[in-house]
Amino acid sequence: FKDGLLSNATDLLSNIKLPSVSNQNESSSLVTEGFQITNISGSKFIDMTLRNIGTIQILQGKFEDAAGTFWDAVSNDVHVHNGSEDDNSSCSESQNVFDKAATLVMFGVSLYGVGNFDDANRVFLKSLTIIRNQHKDYASVNSRSSRDNKDHHYTAGKVLNNIGCGFYELGFYKSATRSFHRSLLIYMNGADRIQRSHKIQDDELDYSCTLAATLNSLRREHLLAKVVPQSFIYDVIITLNNLAYVLVRRKKYFDASTCLKEVLVLHKKSSDDEILLLSTSESLAYVYIKMGKYKRAIRIYEDVLRTDESYFSTRAKFHQTMAKVLTNMHYVYEKMNKVQSGFWCLQGVLAHQESFLAPEDYRLEQTKETLERESLKLSNDPVTSFIRESRQLSEGANESW
Repeated sequence: FKDGLLSNATDLLSNIKLPSVSNQNESSSLVTEGFQITNISGSKFIDMTLRNIGTIQILQGKFEDAAGTFWDAVSNDVHVHNGSEDDNSSCSESQNVFDKAATLVMFGVSLYGVGNFDDANRVFLKSLTIIRNQHKDYASVNSRSSRDNKDHHYTAGKVLNNIGCGFYELGFYKSATRSFHRSLLIYMNGADRIQRSHKIQDDELDYSCTLAATLNSLRREHLLAKVVPQSFIYDVIITLNNLAYVLVRRKKYFDASTCLKEVLVLHKKSSDDEILLLSTSESLAYVYIKMGKYKRAIRIYEDVLRTDESYFSTRAKFHQTMAKVLTNMHYVYEKMNKVQSGFWCLQGVLAHQESFLAPEDYRLEQTKETLERESLKLSNDPVTSFIRESRQLSEGANESW
């Protein structure tokens, strides 16, 4: 699996699953008590194996196959819980609930991958109901550690993020906004929020009034603490990015910029993903352009241009990214009527394009044609002409002297 041999891993797991099924049938003819024990462990083993197979299929991009696999896992889980169980330990019960919720989440991811967003959200909501009910049971037991509750609200936050993605794909942008916002609220204060996490489409809260307060609370109570799981910070970053994306679609640029700026702050806490940082920076620059804040956009692009080449997977990817950033800068300078600065950006675009494009690529020709047009603009630009004439006069005076 670690060597990237995903197909081999799938075949191996499929072969492992078959003997466990036959072993159940053989043991059933031996002893009644033994049959019950073997049946439970065998079914759990099948469920676990199916989840592994489905996960690998998702990694392979075979979402339709994965959906079928996780459907089998869900059906197997229902069969096990309808049968007799001989395990009354609370630890085992907790694990069973976690496994069932995890299977449903992965089933939802598979459905999302094949574009069945409506059914994916139904499955996600079902998993969220399981998590909420289990959290309610845990809250009634005083002996439970706080770690259980944290595990619940971390998982619930992730599921709500998935639901938001589903709503976005379905075109329900307001519902997507509420889902992402509720995810952040649960991350902020899971114990109070999980019980209401199923109310996705209500009009109970106005996110724009509480977004800043939510982010401030997140930063104060969780994200800037001394010991915070990196995976938790990463989940919050992903949710904030998704929330910003849907806010841009709703043309709520100020709120989108608030989310993206918070992501940049979080990267100071966890800066291991430089590519995600670049993507966020470019998104924030785009939002600033939409808001007409061109100078801020330029400053962000200038920071991106300072990114070291070593952060990129390939040299071509580095040049491709830099060319895109310089193209965007040229657009902004055009908006600012800074012809000379835009011309310099285009020269940089051409230099980077020549590093990763074939000489016959039409994009090179397009850039050269744009450079020619910009050169004509420069020759006709009164400010540029004045500067050029002043330099010529200065050089002539120096020669005469």
